[in-house]
Amino acid sequence: MSSKQNETCERSCGKWRNTQVCNLEKSIGNCQLAVPKWYFDKQFGECKLMMWSGCGGNGNSFTSKADCETLCREEVNWSLTNPENICELPRSSGPCTDSISMWYFDKTVGDCLQFTYGGCRGNENRFVTKSQCQQRCSGIPKSKEDICRLPFATGPCRIGNIKKYFYDPYTQTCQQFHYGGCEGNENRFESELDCYRLCSSVKSSSSELPQLPQLSDSSTPVIYLIDKTTIFTGNTFRIRCNSYGVLPITWYKNGGLLQFGSRITEENDDTLEFVDALTSDAGVYSCIAGEESKMSEGVEVVIRRGSTTTSTTIRRRITTAMRPIITSTTTTTSTVPPPGSCYDAGSAATCNLVVKNGLCSKKRYGNFCCRTCKQSSQKHQ
Repeated sequence: MSSKQNETCERSCGKWRNTQVCNLEKSIGNCQLAVPKWYFDKQFGECKLMMWSGCGGNGNSFTSKADCETLCREEVNWSLTNPENICELPRSSGPCTDSISMWYFDKTVGDCLQFTYGGCRGNENRFVTKSQCQQRCSGIPKSKEDICRLPFATGPCRIGNIKKYFYDPYTQTCQQFHYGGCEGNENRFESELDCYRLCSSVKSSSSELPQLPQLSDSSTPVIYLIDKTTIFTGNTFRIRCNSYGVLPITWYKNGGLLQFGSRITEENDDTLEFVDALTSDAGVYSCIAGEESKMSEGVEVVIRRGSTTTSTTIRRRITTAMRPIITSTTTTTSTVPPPGSCYDAGSAATCNLVVKNGLCSKKRYGNFCCRTCKQSSQKHQ
């Protein structure tokens, strides 16, 4: 076992397991060597270099400065937190490796969520039961901004297909979704009007982006047309997959992977743009966000000829039970490669994200970005 592995083991499952090692004084031990190590200086709040003697000392001794900062900056910040504010602390499993199911309050969703605790240290935002967590944290009053910036949540139940509305601060619009009937959060309104009454003045801010949660079974992506006007041939229109920061997004048309082309591109990570609309662009579009989340409902796009003023037909249908078949989609302006060929069905930006996040080994993404994944694999051989 290397020196680094040994000291990590001592802190996570050995004699320093239940000790706040970052609060310990510097100790070089009692031997005669001079081994460079790092320790956390609590007085100055930073990691400093020391010469360890080769034996003895204590748990405040790290092989690298990065290891020291990763553990100690978190633990010291938490120790200085007012006990009344523990519900605002981030989730922390701690450095140990046990597997204990506990609960913490997630202020970004305004609810108590389950997580796996490592068994030692971490912070005080940790409860044995959900009810304990809710008693301590769920009563914290929320401002209008807090409520309107919560991510939509369908909840874990499937009591019914209940139409509700949530506010999307990024587009400053109220969108319809299907509520499962229990739990979820307060960003849920009976009508579109109720939603706008409370949230119409709330805008997103760039500082929120790093705190966006990952989608889970209780939060299915929502897909919708951004420009709710009649779509005629020759128009430009956009479709958004509201995944709240979970990437990459995989797009589908009529149950098959969407083929991108010169007219059909990703305006950004979560928005499709169609230029010079054709009647062949009509169909049911859906999306999947991240690696394991559910498929969104489908939004049906109807393209009309001429210049009449009839309203756009937009219909939704439940598609979460339908898993996609990876085949060529119906006719688009792009040329569909022959069966068996290796090509990218996604845009360059999406496929680069697939490679960056190590998703090429997943069949869904490996097929979706075949060419980019293959090129990446060849570079690392």
